[in-house]
Amino acid sequence: MWSHRLPPDFSDIIAVLRDPRTRVQLIVCTRKQKDDNELLAQILARPITIPSLIDRADELDQIIWEYAEDAVTEIGGFSRVSFTSEDHEWIRMWSAASLPEIEKGTRRLVAIRKYRTILGAAEHLGMAPVSLSRWIGRRKLPTKVDSLENLP
Repeated sequence: MWSHRLPPDFSDIIAVLRDPRTRVQLIVCTRKQKDDNELLAQILARPITIPSLIDRADELDQIIWEYAEDAVTEIGGFSRVSFTSEDHEWIRMWSAASLPEIEKGTRRLVAIRKYRTILGAAEHLGMAPVSLSRWIGRRKLPTKVDSLENLP
């Protein structure tokens, strides 16, 4: 949950979390640790800080490859080799603004590569074909894909 959108019964949640028999994990996402020190103290948590991509520029290529490998594993059906260097550069150009954007871009690109149609990729991704089509329309894909107009 986000620290700026805590539920009204958050104090009850904290009480349950303090019980040693509790077998759940709570993850509270914050934008800045300094702003949420009191909250972190309440839940007896140690922060995990994920540096921004700006601070991790030297790791960006590896991050993209790892997300691509995850997408290929999830979608299945072909090997990592199918995520090409051209695909990698495309992700770098169009989807490297944040970790969620890298994940979204690689999953969509791998699905498009596998299914070769917007309809097939969208179905696998659990999204409306028109949404995927609009997403593609805002980018120049490194691969050919059958558009909605070309489908039977």
